[in-house]
Amino acid sequence: MGRDLPQRLREKRQNDDHHRGAHQNHPPGLLDEEQRVGQPLSRGVGGHLLTRNSSRMNVFQSLDMETRFNLLFKNPEKFFRLLMERVDLRGKIRPVKLPAYKKRFSQTLADWIIYHQKEIITKQVTWMGVPLWKNVLDLQIYQEIIFELSPEVIIEIGSAHGGSTLYFAHLCDILDKGTVVSIDISREDFAVTHDRIVELTGNSTDERIVRKAHEIARGKSTLIIQDGDHSKEVVFADLCNYSDLVPLNGYFIVEDTVADVFNPGNSVGRRIEGPLHAVEEFVRQNSNFMIDESRERYIITQNPRGYLKRIK
Repeated sequence: MGRDLPQRLREKRQNDDHHRGAHQNHPPGLLDEEQRVGQPLSRGVGGHLLTRNSSRMNVFQSLDMETRFNLLFKNPEKFFRLLMERVDLRGKIRPVKLPAYKKRFSQTLADWIIYHQKEIITKQVTWMGVPLWKNVLDLQIYQEIIFELSPEVIIEIGSAHGGSTLYFAHLCDILDKGTVVSIDISREDFAVTHDRIVELTGNSTDERIVRKAHEIARGKSTLIIQDGDHSKEVVFADLCNYSDLVPLNGYFIVEDTVADVFNPGNSVGRRIEGPLHAVEEFVRQNSNFMIDESRERYIITQNPRGYLKRIK
């Protein structure tokens, strides 16, 4: 194999003993790189040696072709490890160019969810000027589900100001089909009117409200969204009381399950068991429904494991 190497590489191999004797701590093939650039090497990814100027670069990219050949024949295991690191790290070694966005893009997903909960969802999201307490990425998922299913009835448990109620009514307008049943214990903040909206005022667990909702939705394709009381007991009761209205391949969506994902003390987490615990218990007891995680594909959601699809 040595006869097939370029002349310069064969000469370098003949001088290896000299190099190792003079620089015991340097891996073979990297000594000449140090001499060539005229500056000390620093430790990079995986403890590999890099020049200071290249320490932020991928290790493999920092080596010239001659050094790569030398490393390939002397230490092929290291050569291929560095080569794979180059592939794995390609998306991580290019920093954000615009300084104003460096801090923003360095935040974790948890940081973003907490930020949305504290600063966006209950303060800055509106639909046609009406406050709407939902994550806008979840609103996109709702639009997709409503288009796919074209439900005749949408039951919204918990409407607050009515922004989401109006949003659903407008989607029904686009499809030229559907009634939105708004169930809420109070209408003090409810600020919308629309021909497609039917108001049922009272507690969602009251027998009177459950009966009226069934009278409206019975025999019709129905989508249900629970965004009312978020205690485990009430959410579980709503799941039991209304899930029979959901047709095959339809959805019962439980909002704000994210509260059970986070620890308390950061404006998201709760100290008591909430909606996610109700969902998990309901699915354990009811094989007619499954958790459809494909509806979480936009990553940031208020409803992790909250999209329940009827499968039988």
